[in-house]
Amino acid sequence: MWRLFLCLFIGLVLFFPFKHVLSCSSDCYKCHSSIPADKNHEVLKSCTSCHPDHDEKALSSKCGADCFDCHSVARVMSSSPAHKVIGQCIDCHKKLSPKESPAVEELYNQLIGG
Repeated sequence: MWRLFLCLFIGLVLFFPFKHVLSCSSDCYKCHSSIPADKNHEVLKSCTSCHPDHDEKALSSKCGADCFDCHSVARVMSSSPAHKVIGQCIDCHKKLSPKESPAVEELYNQLIGG
């Protein structure tokens, strides 16, 4: 009986298309539920209206990584008026140490040109 379950499990793992399960969402709140749902973070909810999910292959297994690992801060901020809000993030997040949030610290360094 256990062999039957093992075969079914292996069959599902090998043949079930997990691409949609493993895709990285552009919705920050999907994985980062601790982000405050206040007016300062409200803009994060609008990102998904233009940005589709990225599949795992496109991200080279860096799902959940900082957007700016692949995208230039300066280019993103100049490409759309909606992106200019990124510059405001640093007003509060510059106080975080790299230990608390390495991605935010790197964003801060890119925004100030450091």
